[in-house]
Amino acid sequence: MLRHDYPQPCFIRKRWAPLNGQWDFEIHDPAFSKEHYLDCKYSKTIEVPFAPGTLLSGVDTPCHVDSVWYKRTINLSARDINGRIHLNFLASSTYTDIYLNGQHIGLHTGGNSPFCIDITNSAIVGPNILIINNYCTSINNHSSINKNCICGLWKSVWLEFSDEATLWGLGTSIHTDGKSVFLHGMILGEIDGHILVTINFNGIDLGSFKYVAQRRFILTIPLKLPIELWQVGNPKIYDFEISLRNKEGIIVDAVKTYFAFRTVRFVGGDLLVSDKKLRIRGINFPSQYTDSGKTAPSLAVIRQDISVAVSLGFNTLMVQGVAEPALRCFADRLGLILIESSIPYDSRMEDRNERKYIVNEWAEIINSSFNSPSIIFRQPLFKYCGDESATNLMYSTTRTSDPARLILSGGGLVYNGVDAIEYTSIDATPENVLQLLLANENGFFKSERQEHAFRKSNPTFATTQTIASKPKLLSAFDCGSVSYRSVSNEYYFIKRFSDIIQAADSANAIGTVYHSLTDTPFKDTGILTMHREMKLSRNAIDSIFKINTTEHKGKTT
Repeated sequence: MLRHDYPQPCFIRKRWAPLNGQWDFEIHDPAFSKEHYLDCKYSKTIEVPFAPGTLLSGVDTPCHVDSVWYKRTINLSARDINGRIHLNFLASSTYTDIYLNGQHIGLHTGGNSPFCIDITNSAIVGPNILIINNYCTSINNHSSINKNCICGLWKSVWLEFSDEATLWGLGTSIHTDGKSVFLHGMILGEIDGHILVTINFNGIDLGSFKYVAQRRFILTIPLKLPIELWQVGNPKIYDFEISLRNKEGIIVDAVKTYFAFRTVRFVGGDLLVSDKKLRIRGINFPSQYTDSGKTAPSLAVIRQDISVAVSLGFNTLMVQGVAEPALRCFADRLGLILIESSIPYDSRMEDRNERKYIVNEWAEIINSSFNSPSIIFRQPLFKYCGDESATNLMYSTTRTSDPARLILSGGGLVYNGVDAIEYTSIDATPENVLQLLLANENGFFKSERQEHAFRKSNPTFATTQTIASKPKLLSAFDCGSVSYRSVSNEYYFIKRFSDIIQAADSANAIGTVYHSLTDTPFKDTGILTMHREMKLSRNAIDSIFKINTTEHKGKTT
């Protein structure tokens, strides 16, 4: 088993069992019915959590597979069956049908969000047959299927156990006195007992606190010290151990988690995190791995990539889509900013039948990372989706679900409700960066007449005056190809990198995000090769670090 780590390091339940590793596997043949695959022997095996077609999965597949089947046996004890059992997925295909012992027990829609299914009522003592059918075709049989769908399990799968009741949906907020926190959540199942909360901060034991167990609870926890805020480069993390106990004091469920408290806002165009000005110095973090597709092959690779980014002075990691929980955990504890660039929902949002599933998945994604202090922005859409009502729905869902974070626009047209605007500049030069950031354009219209007609039917999109007032982030800029240990190329790269950052700063951008930490199959602009070999010398690394950590006081243009 290649991924044996706990899949949710920010929320560790005491009793769990990994389901990563070898599963029986079959590609769906339309000539056979669904019932056939619930009963037949599968001809292949696959390594979960790697998507079919990747080297580490062990399965070679055609270019596009629309439906696949997974099967494995899970053994459960009498204690497991007498309690509650949850089957967890970090992510799988757009549509996931789940069967246990021949019974259909759940369908999940959404190819990027984590989800869980309570399998307690269908489980038996001893061997249980678990079958998963992943498919990408719309359940409504519409043509607007997700063309970016990965068909199969492509993130970790695991079981979590508790006895008669389960702790669920935990979160915190600060009391107005600044010395207490509220812990809120709920209990699934019935119990007559109590909740015990133990808190540790920087090695200091802040005490244990006992409360009567209630189905829904909001606990006020007094702390010995004034609450310290999480800051970039100086993270303040509060570690919680929370146990649910019956009236005899026996632990029914227990979790280890952490919380942090921070604020984020704009003041006069400056980005303030916990009331300290932040200039974003970011880099696009890998979302594709040579042998394992969109799934990191190990925690060691994630750690190594973060270490390289920090050594170059970057304080922000931008990922395409949903960050793996392990990456969020590292960012939280290292004091890094994490920007989750939007999933390309845009074309599917035009289909009204698909829209409700997309909005539900987006809400699940927000909920899954709600407690992460490193995430300060939400980006609901990558670009304009072709329908104003759909765009409004995604932005209003974001604001309602997560009012404490800022909304970052995607490329293309800018909606009035965003807090900051992302501009991308591939093959950037200092001159075109300045032009891009100062033009205050919304969209790419071929004529004033076209723009006027669009705005007449889409009144919620921002005017030039509104855009001029919004903070701007320059992302995805590159400095041309980066050769392997070439002195002349390094000189050009460092100069271009410095000039672009200074140009962005002089245009009062809130920061910059470099194109890529690693090369991709399409561009060799990474600091590392696709095989994680460093392409820059030690002197070049030191130069990039100095540029990233120096405040460039360019003039306001």
